[in-house]
Amino acid sequence: MYVRWQSRKRRRAAYGSGSGPDVHWSAILVEALRVKGKPVQQYIAYLGGITESAIAIVHQRCWFWEHVGECLDRLRNRISAADRQQIEQVVAKRVPRPTKAQYAKCVRDRARWFGES
Repeated sequence: MYVRWQSRKRRRAAYGSGSGPDVHWSAILVEALRVKGKPVQQYIAYLGGITESAIAIVHQRCWFWEHVGECLDRLRNRISAADRQQIEQVVAKRVPRPTKAQYAKCVRDRARWFGES
């Protein structure tokens, strides 16, 4: 299993003051197989998507990583702990993982924004 990145160009930035073009990245977990002697990629799961402009925003990265974590949790019967760690490392190369302090601030801010206690 490995992560395949798909990119899609956007005309405008999704976040930030930049009005220039942006790129949306989708992380897709696939498995390499051979069908009738030819290599094919079998879709396993969509891990998440984020734009380059959103990568600069800590809260967006936190939400992205929450989604990736939830997807990998659902696949716990299909992937080993070592595979999960390797997948997370590959994703972290493109989308840096927030620190524990950044994640805690994100959780506090979300509770405040949405009136949760």
